[in-house]
Amino acid sequence: EYLIEQFTTAFCPPNQKCILPFPFDIERVIDDFVFMCFFVGNDFLPHLPSLNIRDGSIDQMICLYVEILPTLTDYLTSQGEVNLVQVEVFLDYLGRVEDEVFRRRLARDDRFKQQRLQGRYINQKGGGANSSRTKRPLEDANVLQARKLLAAL
Repeated sequence: EYLIEQFTTAFCPPNQKCILPFPFDIERVIDDFVFMCFFVGNDFLPHLPSLNIRDGSIDQMICLYVEILPTLTDYLTSQGEVNLVQVEVFLDYLGRVEDEVFRRRLARDDRFKQQRLQGRYINQKGGGANSSRTKRPLEDANVLQARKLLAAL
């Protein structure tokens, strides 16, 4: 239900004309969503190097999909078949943010290493990185990161 609401509102806002150059079909959108999820992998399939569920890649791909679908001539998939022309455009946009994803991941890993090195001192003093004051909702942070990356396009 959440996906249906999110995509319907994005492509066919209430009291407005649909922004897609082709008929809106929620079943096709859901098929595209399932297809995009293969890019982030699972326990049995590897993921693309720049995509990771923990880094908010699903949110990033949804934001990208909402942005580029109105510029395409069809959905990414059709009756179980991949529309390679459309997927190429999608992957091209995804590739444009790849360098930034790697830079942010490296910076995050460096911060984490620094925090671990300083962790003994912080934990002895009390508080630290695990205190409830410093936690942010993961989903909100992922959506914000995805929007920032897409804004750079």
